[in-house]
Amino acid sequence: MIFDPSWSRSLFFYDARFAVITNLHLYDGPTQVKAFDGLSLTGDHSTGIDSSNSWQIDPPITILFGLGNSVGMRFPPVTHIPSQILFTTAGADFITP
Repeated sequence: MIFDPSWSRSLFFYDARFAVITNLHLYDGPTQVKAFDGLSLTGDHSTGIDSSNSWQIDPPITILFGLGNSVGMRFPPVTHIPSQILFTTAGADFITP
C-alpha cells in the first residue's frame, strides 16, 4: 500500500550577512503550492529551529511528485562589506495517513 505524504513544515538553517530573504516558494514537482512573500529575514539562524527559519504549512499539502523550494533574496548595493548567505540545512516535516 502506497501513501502520499502531506507536507506540514519547511525549514532552512541559514546565516544571512548583509543579505535579506524576501520570499519562500514551495513546489510539488513543477507546481507552486505555497508562497511566503513579504519576508524580511536576516541574521544567523543556523543553530536551531526558530520562527525565522521554519514555516508551517496549514493545511498540510499532499505531495505527489517531489518537493521543491525557491528562496528569494535581496542584496544591498555594492559596498565595502560583502553580502553572503550560507544555507546549512534544509528540511521538511511530513504527515502520513
